[in-house]
Amino acid sequence: CQIQIKGPPPDPNAHKNTGTANVTIRGANANDVATGLRMVREYANSVARRVVKCASKEVLDRLFGAGQSAHSSVASRFATIRRQCGCTILRDSDTTLQVLLPLDKDPSLEREIDGAVKDIQQLVEEASLATTTIPVSPEHSHIWADAANLRNIQRKAGLVRLSLRKGGEGQGARLELLGNGQAVSKARTMIDKLIDTSGTAEVFETVKECEGDLQLAEAVVNMLSTNRAATLHQIARDSGTTLHIEDGRKGGEVRNVKVVGGPTEVALAIKLLRRAVAEHRALLALMTTKEVEIPSDKVPSVLGPGGRTLHKIQTLTLCTDVQLSKRTEAGSAAVCVIRGAEEAVKKADMMLKEIIESGTSARLHQNGTIEGEPAPAEGKFMGARDAQPRLRNKMRGGAWGGGTAAVAKGASSSSKSRGGAAAKPARKDFVFDESDFPALPGKSKAKEEKAAGEAQKESSK
Repeated sequence: CQIQIKGPPPDPNAHKNTGTANVTIRGANANDVATGLRMVREYANSVARRVVKCASKEVLDRLFGAGQSAHSSVASRFATIRRQCGCTILRDSDTTLQVLLPLDKDPSLEREIDGAVKDIQQLVEEASLATTTIPVSPEHSHIWADAANLRNIQRKAGLVRLSLRKGGEGQGARLELLGNGQAVSKARTMIDKLIDTSGTAEVFETVKECEGDLQLAEAVVNMLSTNRAATLHQIARDSGTTLHIEDGRKGGEVRNVKVVGGPTEVALAIKLLRRAVAEHRALLALMTTKEVEIPSDKVPSVLGPGGRTLHKIQTLTLCTDVQLSKRTEAGSAAVCVIRGAEEAVKKADMMLKEIIESGTSARLHQNGTIEGEPAPAEGKFMGARDAQPRLRNKMRGGAWGGGTAAVAKGASSSSKSRGGAAAKPARKDFVFDESDFPALPGKSKAKEEKAAGEAQKESSK
C-alpha cells in the first residue's frame, strides 16, 4: 500500500503541532487497503502519550531557551533530554508539552517515557522559580571567590543554584539565587552570617604609605613581588592574613596590596607592611640611583624577550633594581632606573651603554663582563694539585706499569706456589722521592750550605 499523511492546514491563531492530520491509504484491492488501515491504527494505539503542563508561557519559553542565553542551565539540560531520551517531545500549546514514544508491545519502553517525563517536570519546576539577585560589595568579593562557600550555602539552604556573576561596565558583581521563597530566605541568612564571620578586606595604598613618592612606591611593590613574592608571603604567614598585589587599573599606575582577614590580623599585616616600607626606604637611602636614557629604537634590545635582558643585568651586577619606565608617548625615549651599590650601578650602566651602542644584548656573558672589556690579569699561583707530592710505586710500575721487578717477584711467587707454599700477595711500598716536593724559598740555600759543611769535615779528616 501507499500511505500518505497530510497535516492540518496552517492556522495563524493555533500552534503548529495542533490540529488533525489525514492519512490516505492506497492499495491494489480493498483487502490490502483494509490491512494497511488496521496496521496504521495499531501503530497509533501503541504510541504512549504523556502531557507535561507548565504554569505559564514564560516557563515553557525558558525550556526552549527563548529570551535567554543558549547555554543556560535549564535550556541546555532540556536539549540533552530531547536528544537522548528517544522520545518525541512536541509543544502543542503555550503551556503544555506532549511526550510520545511507540511502545511496540515492550513494557520497558513505558518506563523510559515515564523517566523522561519526570526529568522534564523537574526542569519545569526549576524554570518556574524566580531568580533573586544580591549585590556583592568589593570588600566581600574574596569570600565568594572561594567556590566552596557557594556550594555549601546552596546545599544547606536547598537552593537549585547559587552563582557569582561578575559585573561588567556600570554593573557590579552580584549573587544569583535560584530557588523557592523558603530556600532563598534561608540562604540570605547564611550569606549575612558568613560575611560577619569572614573578616574584612583592606587595601594598603602604596603611594599614600610612601608619602606620594612614586619611585619609592614602585620599588616597594617590586621588593614585595620579587623572588616569587617571598616577602609578601612571609608577612602573610606572620600576620595570619591573605595578601595579594592588585592589578593597576590604568597603565603606569602603582599597584596596591590587598589584605584579607580578621580585624586584628589585618591591623598586624598593615603594621608589618609599613615596617617593610620603612626598611626599604632606609636601604634605598644607602644606595646609588642612576637614570639612563634609552632611545626608542633601542628599547627592545635593552628589554629583551620578556624582560630577560634587564633581569640578567640585575642578576649579574647584583643591583637592587634595574627597571625600565614606561614611555608617555609613542616614539619617545624611555628611562632605565638603576639602583644599587656604587660599583654595581657603574657596571650596569656600562652594560646598558654597550647595548645601546651595539644594538644587541648578545655580548653579555654569564660572568657579568662585556665583550671587548679588558679582563683582569691572572697571577700565577700554585694549585692544590701542584703542591701535592706525586705518589710513586717503589716497584716503578709493579702493579700499574708491569715493570721488570714486578715480573721477577711474580715469578718467585709462582715458583713458591709450585713447591706447595701459599703464594703471598705482592706488597706495594709507596715512597716519596725528594724531587716530588717543590723547592721552597730559603730552604735551597740552607741545603747547599749544609752540603758544603759536610764536605769540609770530610776533607779535614
